[in-house]
Amino acid sequence: MSKINVIGASCIDIPISNIDKNDFFSNKHKVDQIKMSYGGDALNEAVVLSHFRADTRLISVLGMMMQESKF
Repeated sequence: MSKINVIGASCIDIPISNIDKNDFFSNKHKVDQIKMSYGGDALNEAVVLSHFRADTRLISVLGMMMQESKF
């Protein structure tokens, strides 16, 4: 089986719900829960290929959250 290197974007998605669209851009919101999931073109493709049992490797840049101290 050939090896597949997937190069590109990966990120953490933080979907937010139950916020009124008029309040979305204000500074603070109280939310019931925070969910985090993965995303990004390369990461999604690597996951799909691994489901087909391909020998898959993801090559992506790791970064820091701009406001990580707030989480």
